[in-house]
Amino acid sequence: MSKGIALVGQANDNMDTGATTVGTTAVVLRADSRPLAFGVQIQSDAGNSEGIWVGYRSNLTTSGASSGYKIAPGGTLFFPAKTESQVYCIAGGADQALTFLSL
Repeated sequence: MSKGIALVGQANDNMDTGATTVGTTAVVLRADSRPLAFGVQIQSDAGNSEGIWVGYRSNLTTSGASSGYKIAPGGTLFFPAKTESQVYCIAGGADQALTFLSL
């Protein structure tokens, strides 16, 4: 039996996919304020050399009180959010790739 997340609710007309590159400065996942029904499924590329941190703060860091939730290379995270523009990302090194599915 596979494990996963079961999402129950109305279909979301704003469901979308995307990709971005993250570096050592916190950036918005995507500057889009379309409402989401659930949040964003984020995957760090398996070829990344560093982790990616995800959080709600524009001053997100990779350590300390302002650090977010770390995704290791190849890892995934479901991040609850009302819009993509609420989600910030930062990496431990330059040019770290991620893909995402907004629900």
